[in-house]
Amino acid sequence: IENNSPCFTINADNTTITAATLGTATCVPTGGSNGISVAATLTNITIERFEIDGSGESTGDGINVGGGATNLIIRDMFIHDLDGDGVELADAQSGYARLRGNLFMNNAGLGVNNKRSVAVDAKYNAWGDVSGPHGANGDGVSSYVSYDPWTHVDLYLESSGTTNPDEVDSLGQITYTVYANLKNVTGAEFTLKYPKPHLTYLTSETFGTFDSEALNEDDGTLTFVAGNADSAESGTAVALFSVTFEAGETAGTYLLDLDEETDVFTMASPDGLSENIYATKLEDRNVVVKEGEEEGYKYFLPLILN
Repeated sequence: IENNSPCFTINADNTTITAATLGTATCVPTGGSNGISVAATLTNITIERFEIDGSGESTGDGINVGGGATNLIIRDMFIHDLDGDGVELADAQSGYARLRGNLFMNNAGLGVNNKRSVAVDAKYNAWGDVSGPHGANGDGVSSYVSYDPWTHVDLYLESSGTTNPDEVDSLGQITYTVYANLKNVTGAEFTLKYPKPHLTYLTSETFGTFDSEALNEDDGTLTFVAGNADSAESGTAVALFSVTFEAGETAGTYLLDLDEETDVFTMASPDGLSENIYATKLEDRNVVVKEGEEEGYKYFLPLILN
């Protein structure tokens, strides 16, 4: 939905705006408008399961909630790149306001800006930085926002086994390890796609980060599935799995793709309002296959001086 007015304006109590499938709908505010505006003094409002993308043109806030609204739930939203705040709550709020499973990232204002003097419960959300809303790249929060504990996932790849990073001779071998920065993660499922026949899968291993782990290879795709029953994983530069490839004979630059369309990461919020974590970033990698040097004799012509 893209419009010069808010994608939605809520004027009625007991209203839910939702996507049938998580993350498959997008509100694109333009013309300086908010993504969603909630009128004052409403009650029982739920906004969930889709994206508000402000990266196109000038915008206001992602979700702007009028004064006196009560019993507000905002969950499983990806709210990013807005000129205003991710969520702004006007003063004179009453009742509860709970935010769960959202990702606030790259907003010019704050991730959550609470203008009332009663705390908003914004625990178990992601803020674009493994260190939370006050990290170097985190969407910040105002006073009267409870944000701890928070969540975070980002993945990246590092190569090893060759002279230069991300370079391998044709018919040579190169190993890639998938690393993660994690905060309060209980489960993960994601795929790494590699370019057959330019890379041929040889071996792989997982490192036991989660209680249960499986890594399945199928025709150019590696799928990592992992989970914990009773605890959450947190840490930086956590190695999840490694995979070794043999390069093909054709020189070129080829993509290792951490697929952003199918990834699923989970957490366990105590009230059960959400299990979702949106990944901040899945960083792909290019591998360069170079023509190998042919073995053989080197011949030298004598230098004849007159």
